[in-house]
Amino acid sequence: MSLSKKKILIGMTGGIACYKIPYLVRALKKENAEVKIIMTKAATQFITPLTMETVSENSVAVDMFESKSYIATRHIDLSEWADVNLIAPATANCIGKIASGISDDLLTTVICATITDTIFSPAMNVHMWENKITQRNITLLKEVGYKFIEPTEGDMACNHYGVGRMPEPEDLYNELLNYFLKNKQSLSKKKSLKNKKILITAGPTREQIDPVRFISNNSSGKMGYALAEIALELGAEVTLISGPTKEIASPKIKLIQIKTTDDLLKAVKKEYKKTDCLIMAAAPADFTPVQTEKQKIKKIIKRWSFL
Repeated sequence: MSLSKKKILIGMTGGIACYKIPYLVRALKKENAEVKIIMTKAATQFITPLTMETVSENSVAVDMFESKSYIATRHIDLSEWADVNLIAPATANCIGKIASGISDDLLTTVICATITDTIFSPAMNVHMWENKITQRNITLLKEVGYKFIEPTEGDMACNHYGVGRMPEPEDLYNELLNYFLKNKQSLSKKKSLKNKKILITAGPTREQIDPVRFISNNSSGKMGYALAEIALELGAEVTLISGPTKEIASPKIKLIQIKTTDDLLKAVKKEYKKTDCLIMAAAPADFTPVQTEKQKIKKIIKRWSFL
């Protein structure tokens, strides 16, 4: 199976095993996977963000609040971007925080916000691994759906021997490959929407004021397009009615492009008669002009006086 275009978010926490991750990223990139990386501040003590940016060909996120280019919803954007999250190395501290619902840095906040599968690859001293609190946290996370790549046994940087070593990069690569393979097989076996016709709306609408100006919103259409792709994978015959957006739909999806809210209504009414399910993920404009001017409205500057 190819990893081409698979989106993998790697979270790196503070452990000596950080040195293995560039090799993993290089292997993923060779298969044309897309890789983004979040590093905790402790991780940057073991390997530099510059190294990870070089091998991933993406900027590395470290701080929750970047001083140079702060974007308030970056943690949400990252949480929705990936097909899978891999935390490697995953320290006992990181595992404990996520198990306790603590979100005090960018990585733990992203994991708290994501609905994507998260895989932990623990790496720590053998006594930390065997600690009852650590094992309790791991058991709790497994019970609620988090996945784990078990550590291996061997010599450690602290001169101890035992279980707690993070697997080698090629082993992590194979675990990710198996993850996507199992998901693909699972979807192929669960064609639960086979012979069903699904109608989905997505994106914004535009209400023209004149040839230059229009009323709209910032809807990206990502939700509707993602739903359409999943419905397609589950065997449905999918029709997607979309407003103006940069998203690209699979060629197997019937795409109907619309512009105005009235266009959206007409398209839905036409397609609804032959559909089994309608999912309305579009974001129609809240207002529409009484009339649309055929020529650009001239700018009128008014002087206001205040008492």
